[in-house]
Amino acid sequence: MAPESHRLRKGHQRMSESKDCEICGGSVEGTPFTVVALTEPPRAVEVCAACAEGSYVKVVVDETRLNVDRDDYLRADLEDLSMAVQEATLAAENYGWRIEGMTLKAY
Repeated sequence: MAPESHRLRKGHQRMSESKDCEICGGSVEGTPFTVVALTEPPRAVEVCAACAEGSYVKVVVDETRLNVDRDDYLRADLEDLSMAVQEATLAAENYGWRIEGMTLKAY
């Protein structure tokens, strides 16, 4: 029989370790999904279910909600992405608009 510290009492569940998604930063309960970043060299990235499915991920950059192609986001220079978002939001503000969200794809 397992020692008391290793057994679960009826009605109690063991707390699972949570990790943070490497893309959106959200909490991942249980086993994270693994996607491969198409970088040189390729690298494994642990992500939540939402970031693992589909080809676009939802992230926030400089308080702007973005839908970004997942492969592009994993290869991106995040400083350059931040600068592009800042320039786009500033340009919109100069014309009296506020960008609340964007969909981006690298070319």
